[in-house]
Amino acid sequence: VGPIYEEILFRMGFKKAISNKKLFVFISGLIFGLMHIFPLEEGISLTVGLIQSISYVSMGIFLGYVYVKSDNIFTSIGIHFLNNFLIIQITRFVLNENSSLIFSSLDKSIFFFSNS
Repeated sequence: VGPIYEEILFRMGFKKAISNKKLFVFISGLIFGLMHIFPLEEGISLTVGLIQSISYVSMGIFLGYVYVKSDNIFTSIGIHFLNNFLIIQITRFVLNENSSLIFSSLDKSIFFFSNS
Protein backbone atom coordinates (compact mmCIF):
# COMPACT_ATOMS: atom_id res chain seq x y z
CA VAL A 1 0.00 0.00 0.00
CA GLY A 2 2.90 2.37 0.78
CA PRO A 3 4.21 2.53 -2.80
CA ILE A 4 0.75 3.45 -4.10
CA TYR A 5 0.31 6.35 -1.67
CA GLU A 6 3.89 7.51 -2.05
CA GLU A 7 3.80 7.49 -5.85
CA ILE A 8 0.48 9.32 -5.97
CA LEU A 9 1.78 11.95 -3.54
CA PHE A 10 5.37 12.36 -4.73
CA ARG A 11 4.89 11.81 -8.46
CA MET A 12 1.35 12.83 -9.40
CA GLY A 13 0.94 15.47 -6.70
CA PHE A 14 4.32 17.12 -7.15
CA LYS A 15 4.10 16.98 -10.96
CA LYS A 16 0.88 19.00 -10.80
CA ALA A 17 2.63 21.61 -8.64
CA ILE A 18 6.00 21.75 -10.48
CA SER A 19 5.82 22.22 -14.24
CA ASN A 20 9.59 22.13 -14.91
CA LYS A 21 10.40 18.43 -15.46
CA LYS A 22 14.00 18.54 -14.17
CA LEU A 23 13.01 20.52 -11.09
CA PHE A 24 10.10 18.14 -10.48
CA VAL A 25 12.37 15.07 -10.65
CA PHE A 26 14.91 16.61 -8.26
CA ILE A 27 12.47 18.10 -5.71
CA SER A 28 10.16 15.08 -5.58
CA GLY A 29 13.18 12.76 -5.22
CA LEU A 30 14.79 14.86 -2.50
CA ILE A 31 11.64 15.13 -0.39
CA PHE A 32 10.84 11.44 -0.99
CA GLY A 33 14.30 10.49 0.29
CA LEU A 34 14.28 12.74 3.33
CA MET A 35 10.78 11.58 4.29
CA HIS A 36 12.12 8.04 4.56
CA ILE A 37 14.67 8.89 7.27
CA PHE A 38 12.69 11.27 9.49
CA PRO A 39 11.96 10.92 12.29
CA LEU A 40 15.34 9.34 12.99
CA GLU A 41 15.24 6.07 14.88
CA GLU A 42 16.63 6.13 18.40
CA GLY A 43 20.41 6.04 18.43
CA ILE A 44 20.79 7.17 14.81
CA SER A 45 22.65 10.45 14.41
CA LEU A 46 21.63 13.07 11.87
CA THR A 47 24.85 12.43 9.95
CA VAL A 48 24.13 8.70 9.65
CA GLY A 49 20.52 9.47 8.71
CA LEU A 50 21.62 11.82 5.93
CA ILE A 51 24.08 9.23 4.61
CA GLN A 52 21.29 6.63 4.61
CA SER A 53 19.04 9.06 2.75
CA ILE A 54 21.34 8.94 -0.29
CA SER A 55 19.81 5.65 -1.45
CA TYR A 56 16.27 6.92 -0.83
CA VAL A 57 16.88 10.20 -2.64
CA SER A 58 18.47 8.31 -5.54
CA MET A 59 15.46 6.00 -5.77
CA GLY A 60 13.10 8.98 -5.56
CA ILE A 61 14.91 10.74 -8.40
CA PHE A 62 14.85 7.54 -10.46
CA LEU A 63 11.12 7.05 -9.86
CA GLY A 64 10.47 10.69 -10.78
CA TYR A 65 12.46 10.25 -13.99
CA VAL A 66 10.54 7.08 -14.86
CA TYR A 67 7.24 8.86 -14.24
CA VAL A 68 8.23 11.80 -16.47
CA LYS A 69 9.39 9.50 -19.27
CA SER A 70 6.49 7.03 -19.11
CA ASP A 71 3.77 9.50 -18.05
CA ASN A 72 2.21 6.47 -16.35
CA ILE A 73 1.87 6.30 -12.57
CA PHE A 74 1.51 2.52 -12.68
CA THR A 75 5.04 2.17 -14.04
CA SER A 76 6.58 3.97 -11.07
CA ILE A 77 4.25 2.15 -8.64
CA GLY A 78 5.34 -1.19 -10.11
CA ILE A 79 9.03 -0.33 -9.85
CA HIS A 80 8.51 0.93 -6.30
CA PHE A 81 6.73 -2.33 -5.30
CA LEU A 82 9.48 -4.40 -6.93
CA ASN A 83 12.19 -2.41 -5.15
CA ASN A 84 10.53 -2.84 -1.75
CA PHE A 85 9.92 -6.55 -2.35
CA LEU A 86 13.52 -7.20 -3.37
CA ILE A 87 14.93 -5.22 -0.43
CA ILE A 88 12.77 -7.19 2.01
CA GLN A 89 13.78 -10.52 0.48
CA ILE A 90 17.50 -9.65 0.42
CA THR A 91 17.38 -8.35 3.98
CA ARG A 92 15.60 -11.49 5.19
CA PHE A 93 18.24 -13.61 3.51
CA VAL A 94 21.12 -11.58 4.96
CA LEU A 95 19.59 -11.53 8.44
CA ASN A 96 18.80 -15.25 8.19
CA GLU A 97 15.05 -14.79 8.68
CA ASN A 98 15.51 -12.37 11.60
CA SER A 99 13.39 -9.64 10.06
CA SER A 100 12.68 -7.47 13.10
CA LEU A 101 14.64 -4.60 11.52
CA ILE A 102 12.54 -4.80 8.37
CA PHE A 103 9.24 -4.71 10.16
CA SER A 104 10.38 -1.87 12.41
CA SER A 105 10.98 0.20 9.29
CA LEU A 106 7.72 -0.93 7.67
CA ASP A 107 5.77 -0.12 10.83
CA LYS A 108 7.15 3.44 10.71
CA SER A 109 5.93 3.80 7.11
CA ILE A 110 2.52 2.33 7.88
CA PHE A 111 2.21 4.61 10.91
CA PHE A 112 3.05 7.64 8.73
CA PHE A 113 0.32 6.84 6.21
CA SER A 114 -2.31 5.78 8.72
CA ASN A 115 -1.96 9.17 10.46
CA SER A 116 -2.17 11.19 7.24
